[in-house]
Amino acid sequence: MSRLAGAALQVVLALLLLVLLVVQVLVLPAYAEASAGRFPEAAFLQVPLLALGVAVVGCVQVAAVCVMALLVRVDQERIFEPAAVRQVDVFIGSTAAAGALVLVGGLVVSATVGSAAWVLGVLLALVGAGVALLMVQMRALLRHAISQHAELAEVV
Repeated sequence: MSRLAGAALQVVLALLLLVLLVVQVLVLPAYAEASAGRFPEAAFLQVPLLALGVAVVGCVQVAAVCVMALLVRVDQERIFEPAAVRQVDVFIGSTAAAGALVLVGGLVVSATVGSAAWVLGVLLALVGAGVALLMVQMRALLRHAISQHAELAEVV
């Protein structure tokens, strides 16, 4: 990856983190309040679903920070170190957690309000699972590359 592309991606991720922070602090609480007014039968879920939403956004933030850290490793040519695998592991965990939380939220809303929110929950959970599984494969490739890099370093 070129340095320009890496720098551009870091800027995009930094902007994403800023937007996600605004979503956590301003948008989600306002939406929770409006939803509680619109669906009084589910108003008791306002705080738990708000906490769930904040947690999902937090998981996305953790994943973005991991990607930024991996980009820094690429720029510094330190991607072939075991510490990079730990960052990928954290990314996988946060993505899987976000998917599970979205699924739970969709199911709770569906059971309470009787909507088809479970469909969106399942769809987003499948996307999260797909990303997490893709990263599991990428982690295996990274581990293989690390071992190849170590072998090459011994030869040279």
